[in-house]
Amino acid sequence: MSKKSDFIRLAQPNQEGISRWVSVDEFVEDYSGLAFANGFSWGRRSSGLAKQFVIETKKEKGQVRYIRLAGFNTSTAHHNHSIRQDITREIAGSPCVILGIGTSSDVPTEVDHKDGRKTDIRVMNIDTQTPNDFQPLSKVANDAKRQHCKNCLKSGQRFDAKQLGYRVSTTEGKLQYDIKQGCVGCYWFDPKAFNSRLYLKE
Repeated sequence: MSKKSDFIRLAQPNQEGISRWVSVDEFVEDYSGLAFANGFSWGRRSSGLAKQFVIETKKEKGQVRYIRLAGFNTSTAHHNHSIRQDITREIAGSPCVILGIGTSSDVPTEVDHKDGRKTDIRVMNIDTQTPNDFQPLSKVANDAKRQHCKNCLKSGQRFDAKQLGYRVSTTEGKLQYDIKQGCVGCYWFDPKAFNSRLYLKE
């Protein structure tokens, strides 16, 4: 596992990306790879950990002694979320789940995180993510989803599928975003599953 994965496993951040304060004294045995002398390379601003989380530190006598994750990094620079190469190859080779187009050089398919907020720690870890966490979308569909996810993040209201002519707003949960429910049940989370759920209800 990477140092990023090791620290996440040790710190155990919650669904909001917030962890306890971790002492550097805990960097022993399975976590000995996290130990550092004068530098804190795996926690620098350019590190994978810092791209995913806001990192806070406490120093004693000029040395970092405590580290914690203080929520997800939502800055505009944080858009390059790692997806394992084998998953990218598998998903990119399939047509868009909405428009049925893609896979060619003329109309490439983009690999989309189903969780538009990208808050699931397991999914954001290349060591634990699975192909089912992603879906193929054409650029136009992915751009539309991205905008609706931004609206949800800003308003706290999930996308209402009735806007597309469906008879239900969601297949699970309410329109009000609930961190425990997350994106599951929203049309944009998994359009294919959304349609399947409606078919089974007929």
